[in-house]
Amino acid sequence: MRKLFSHFSIQTLICVTILSPQTFAQSNVSEWSDIPEVLANELGNRDLQYRRINYYSGEIRERVKQYSLNTKVPIEREAWKNLRIHSDLPKDLSAEAKDCWFALASGAPDCNLSEYKKTLRSMNSYIVKSLDLQQAGKNWSTQYGMRRSRDLMMQALKLADSDNNQIEERAIRVGKEANYVYPDSLKALPLSERKKTGIYFAYGYAYDTGLPSAMVKRSVSYAREQGFRSKAFATHTVGTSQANAKLIDAELRKELPFVDRVYLIGASKGGHELVYFFLNLYPKWSAEEQEKLHVILGLSAVVRNSYLGQWMIEDKGVRLSLIRSLARYITHEDKEFSGMASTLHDFWNEFSKDSTKKNSLQPHNNFAWINFSMIPTDQTGNLHESADWVGFSNRALEFFPTLGPVDGLVETGATVLPPDTGIRQWIVRGWGSHVTTYGVFLDGTPIASRGLSQKKAEIIESGAQSMDALLRFLPVNPESI
Repeated sequence: MRKLFSHFSIQTLICVTILSPQTFAQSNVSEWSDIPEVLANELGNRDLQYRRINYYSGEIRERVKQYSLNTKVPIEREAWKNLRIHSDLPKDLSAEAKDCWFALASGAPDCNLSEYKKTLRSMNSYIVKSLDLQQAGKNWSTQYGMRRSRDLMMQALKLADSDNNQIEERAIRVGKEANYVYPDSLKALPLSERKKTGIYFAYGYAYDTGLPSAMVKRSVSYAREQGFRSKAFATHTVGTSQANAKLIDAELRKELPFVDRVYLIGASKGGHELVYFFLNLYPKWSAEEQEKLHVILGLSAVVRNSYLGQWMIEDKGVRLSLIRSLARYITHEDKEFSGMASTLHDFWNEFSKDSTKKNSLQPHNNFAWINFSMIPTDQTGNLHESADWVGFSNRALEFFPTLGPVDGLVETGATVLPPDTGIRQWIVRGWGSHVTTYGVFLDGTPIASRGLSQKKAEIIESGAQSMDALLRFLPVNPESI
């Protein structure tokens, strides 16, 4: 709960005070069926059944005997007990049976792996780079349930990387080795060159309501301590992505005369603002100015659009009306929720329909787009019950016919670029939820160990720790990778 509050205080208020226990959307509920043979063979005489609730959840139940209060004589009638997916997990299951158990719990129609394995085997870099991973995640969840959709997404993100995951490997190495500095990295630059290197941040939504803003400010101050030119953009906390992008463009134009290279970092909705800037404002820079932009880096960024934002805007139920009223009170959003509503726009889709804009955007060779994409950790493929945003996210999931794996605010497949952009993309995968610094890399190395602390001062200091890691692995010249 501490991290939930630190990320966005409205989440704690709503999740603790008014949200009722989760109720599943019933539109796709299947009939009860006997558990698959792979489970039945290991569970012996236990009489178990399962059914699919929807694309991300299922239920497993066991036939039980009921006894009278006094004589313990079995009552001759059918009775069933719904099992808790984690705490009632049978002991000593084989890996295959355990996979089946969690697959059924995550909305899989059955435990037949043939089609899933066929999809997995068919994946290669060429095919994945032509996929819209946001849409693919939806399709996989519908076909296989959320657990297997999550596993397919994890593999797809690896294959979507433009340079064989070198940046992910570099990020993990500096996470493990606190003093290691890549010789081609920003940290290896002499002071004279650091002064001509600008590192700039775009905040997330309602950034003045929790710890993330303090973490960003600490990142900025650390970069300055190391001799770099750095600042966080003075955007509106609940402004639209379009309006904030224009503010970012104006501030950058003032910075350009003082720097030779620019690194832009966008967290959450800040990444959405950078997308709009890149597609609509950056092409208006001169060729000389454009060549100064070396990297755009998204931290769980809304690169496409936000399912949670869509739910908040489009669900017209009484409960959401109350939540919106509370959110407006805390964030000072306008009546139309314009800031959050702007995250419903997929600027890439709009851009792809405009041939004039497409032709005007020609990224230079020394530019790369880096996306940190978080993968949900629970064995069902959903957010872990202790994760940030889980209360909101679980209820948002009920609203949609299908979604791919989610980090609590954004579908994982929406934190990366769409296909066929022609942009060099580096992807760094992590286990966790929407706040990147609270997660770990796939091998378990903390992305920022201080972010896992329970102490406020340590969490804020994780901003400096994260910046130090970035400086040690980010290449000065992306074209060198």
